Amino acid sequence: MVESISLECAHYRLRTMTAADARPDWGSWLANPTTARLLNAAPRAINEAERAAYIARFDGRSCHLLGIWEKETGAFIGFWAIYVDEARREFLLNVVVGDLGARAKGAQNDTCDLIYEHFFNRLDMAAVRCTVSDRNDKMIDHLIRRRWTHVGTTVKPGTPPATIHAFRLSREDWRARFEPGWQEAPGRPLDKKAG
Repeated sequence: MVESISLECAHYRLRTMTAADARPDWGSWLANPTTARLLNAAPRAINEAERAAYIARFDGRSCHLLGIWEKETGAFIGFWAIYVDEARREFLLNVVVGDLGARAKGAQNDTCDLIYEHFFNRLDMAAVRCTVSDRNDKMIDHLIRRRWTHVGTTVKPGTPPATIHAFRLSREDWRARFEPGWQEAPGRPLDKKAG
């Protein structure tokens, strides 16, 4: 069954993106070299037809594309791509906060727990996974502090090749964060040879 998702917290709304969401020019986000580097992609803008085709790839069952809108301004600032593995009861997350003015202001942190709650509690998923480019030290440190488990490393061909780290967080480990006495793990450099 196709599911349209709509979630909100104090400052942001998340909802399933539709064909109409290809009209605003968020294609320029990927032309930003910093954004492209963190996504391990070549910087380039994508036009409206490419944006529409990207949105159409998400079927609302095995994969979801949730836009992030600021509640106060109504501005579209980013999106979450979520891929569901029903057999393993796991979901894979990717996030882009493309609006440069909205970065480091809480959009990712504030909205990720909405997604965890929906997929863990409503859809009964057992774990969440994500992959992070070795170039994204800030995100790697964040995941380690939040007690995600490093589960592997792959190398993506390119010039230069990119090391991609895989992380996993179980539903139980996510829920433990809300228990009395839970603390972040100390930040530490990731063992590049782990996994």
